[in-house]
Amino acid sequence: MTQPKVSKIRIYHATDPIVSIEQSGVQILAELDATSVEFMHQLPADWMLTSYYAIGLVDDGGNAQIDQFDISGKVGPIIERNVPISIYDFQIDQDNQTLHFHWNLAPEFISGDAVLWTSTSPNPDMSPAWDEITRLNPTSLEHHMTLDVLEEAWYALTLEGTWGTSPDVHIDDRIYLDQNAVLFQPQIQPDESDTSGEETTIERIDLPEFVLTFEHENHSLQNGDWVTIESNNSERYILNFKHSQTNSTIRWTDALNSNPFWSSATQSGDSFSIVVEEPINLIHIESTNVNGEIQIVRIGIDWPEEEVTQQENSTQQELTENKEASTEDTLSLPLLVVVGVIGAYILIILSMRGKDDVLFNTEEE
Repeated sequence: MTQPKVSKIRIYHATDPIVSIEQSGVQILAELDATSVEFMHQLPADWMLTSYYAIGLVDDGGNAQIDQFDISGKVGPIIERNVPISIYDFQIDQDNQTLHFHWNLAPEFISGDAVLWTSTSPNPDMSPAWDEITRLNPTSLEHHMTLDVLEEAWYALTLEGTWGTSPDVHIDDRIYLDQNAVLFQPQIQPDESDTSGEETTIERIDLPEFVLTFEHENHSLQNGDWVTIESNNSERYILNFKHSQTNSTIRWTDALNSNPFWSSATQSGDSFSIVVEEPINLIHIESTNVNGEIQIVRIGIDWPEEEVTQQENSTQQELTENKEASTEDTLSLPLLVVVGVIGAYILIILSMRGKDDVLFNTEEE
């Protein structure tokens, strides 16, 4: 009995791990010649899916491989996203103890749920510390939530559903600050339950827009901005900046430290300075103005590599050696003059002695 030969290769696709071609949702993407070594799956522009792929064999008798794709080959999950985040202009308004969320929705999203998240982490874009609050209808474009205690926190809105021509549900868990995530900072508002008849007024000072202007780096940062600065010094970097809002307090911390320690900035007039020492790579700068409002900016420090420092040390060593060699050349010139004078004196003596010998020989004759 002869062993069947492979005559064709089949490429299977599904939105769940492929165990058998008999399971629901498995489709044949292509049937290729047995000598084929590659296949390209062309995805539509509105494709949003998590995919699984498997390779199956078909023999010359038409019998197809049903399972055991670990042998022939399978991959997944593959996250395939051709559409940007479909939630944008996500904002929060406060009305006493009630938060009003509102947003816009891109037309590529067909149907599904929106998931509202919150985080109290000081650096949520670099940490997975997000907690689910509730699920919403994304097409409503708004949501209201009343809290007993209002605290500073990050809020984000993500989508789970279908996009465009994608055949199944996809979870788009991308979170981008200032796009589908914002920082909520509670505002102090008058207590409406006060029955004393006296109106409570909160005096607020009109302030210019929050801007930190860095003197040497030529950067102007607003709330939530992030910039990376290259340092020429391998040990420390000094940040000098001015604040647009007078009488504000500044403090900073190592953003990558799990238990951060806050340090105050050095103030001189309307200028501030912060000394950052290596190996700190990212810091939070927090400003609190006279109205109690808090703004945060982030500064990344790109320290020079050790090779550059070693090269600078080598250059300084070469300059020192050249200087020493030049000094030795300068000191040897007087010595050469002395040697030259002694040599000339010896030649004169030898010359005079030769003349005396000739005169003596003449007298004897």
